[in-house]
Amino acid sequence: MKKLLILMGFLFMLISCSEDFLEEPPSKNNSLQIKSVEQLAGILNNNVFTENIFADAINVYCTDNTEIPTQLFDAAQGEGFSPEDFDQYTWQTTIENVSEAVYLHHYFIIAQMNVILENIDRSDVEGDDMERREVRAEAYLRRAWSYLQLASVYTLPYSEANLEEMGLVLRQTTSPTESQIRSNLKDTYDFIEADILEALKHPVLEHREGGRWRYTKPAADALASRFYLITGDYEKAEEHASAALSAHSTMLDYQNEIFELGAFNFGDGFDVVYPSSFFHFNSTDYNSFHRDYFFSQANTNFRINTPPSQELISLIQPGDIRSFFFVENGHMWVSNRYADFPYFTYVRQPFVRMQGLSVPECYLTRAECRARLGDIGGAMEDLEVVRINRFRSDMYNPLPIPATPKIAVEEIIDERRREFPYSLRWIDIRRLNTDPLTDPITITREFYEVSNGSVSSNSAPRTYTLEPNDRRYARPLAPNTIFKSQGQTEQNTY
Repeated sequence: MKKLLILMGFLFMLISCSEDFLEEPPSKNNSLQIKSVEQLAGILNNNVFTENIFADAINVYCTDNTEIPTQLFDAAQGEGFSPEDFDQYTWQTTIENVSEAVYLHHYFIIAQMNVILENIDRSDVEGDDMERREVRAEAYLRRAWSYLQLASVYTLPYSEANLEEMGLVLRQTTSPTESQIRSNLKDTYDFIEADILEALKHPVLEHREGGRWRYTKPAADALASRFYLITGDYEKAEEHASAALSAHSTMLDYQNEIFELGAFNFGDGFDVVYPSSFFHFNSTDYNSFHRDYFFSQANTNFRINTPPSQELISLIQPGDIRSFFFVENGHMWVSNRYADFPYFTYVRQPFVRMQGLSVPECYLTRAECRARLGDIGGAMEDLEVVRINRFRSDMYNPLPIPATPKIAVEEIIDERRREFPYSLRWIDIRRLNTDPLTDPITITREFYEVSNGSVSSNSAPRTYTLEPNDRRYARPLAPNTIFKSQGQTEQNTY
């Protein structure tokens, strides 16, 4: 295990340190030997690395689900947000302070999975054949997940018109001399699909209750359903969503799980009422609460306050228990103290936004695919499975059957916004803007002038607009990422 930890340290430095260190590859001389499948499984078991909570300003601040009114900025005196929050909120293309957290997090996972895949089939690596097959398939799954997350942030949306545009750096080995030149978008998505196909060979067909840190074939099916939804292959997306749900389809009933806590006193003379999911759970309860996930991962913006847009709030209907997550007149952290939050804030657990692959996502993916393929009745059945578990029973009413596939898809997209406001909305906007069935999405904001994270609040607010198919849907890489590649990795162009 000591040698394995040395290897983990090497991998972290491989993706984050100077070129001087990269000149020393792993070898027998620096004790980075792997002798058993059990050692490789230990990489997967170490969720401290692979399930790390990381800052994700893009999924929080780039979409139409977030709104920072100028009066909120003025009341907070600009505090409670980072410079990058403002840069991403206004879709800047030159961001000196852009965080590498998302990029490094996923390439660290990719590096770990490459260690597994380089060694798992070596004849001198001892281990049980069943465990070898499990570890191999799970490594492909985790690598595919990370590449798909990166592609959804740093490349243009998947479409025929964009296939020759820049994709990702495809790291396939642990070699420090491997090319850091970006592939094109077609090769990137082909690579991800190939990894998913390998992950689907996972020999464990059932969902492991409480085992969301180690993944089985249903998780691979859930990932495949998301991939094929993004790439517009709705028959395959439906097929894999159904396969995942056949193994695990239990939804949390929010009527039995979510309730308002008593007022929490922050001092300074004000109380805030929070939903039970905010303070109620210890670590064991937390994992249990997210038992409807095939694949758990959390991210954060490291601030409790995430101001939802009025458009998002307006989608919350009477009786929808998710309304508890939108706290009016909550609090924010300003100048090392809690202060009144003169607006709505979205809360779940403190700081945390759940990502990952879940049962409700698979139901909504299957619903959308069924609507697009002409089965509107089946689509609405899947949609109602989600809704009935989110409403008070005395206020729940099924939606009427839509007259057209387009109306049905629009209903389902609205549900995805309510269910996954800060994890899937950016992915959805990107794919829907290349979709001939749905209307293009233009996002506009009124905010002060922003430059390198600095907000000119003395100036008049201006209008920011993100048009469909704008090149800013590929968010800029951190300058340090390009510097460390010695110029091999190119910045996105705008």
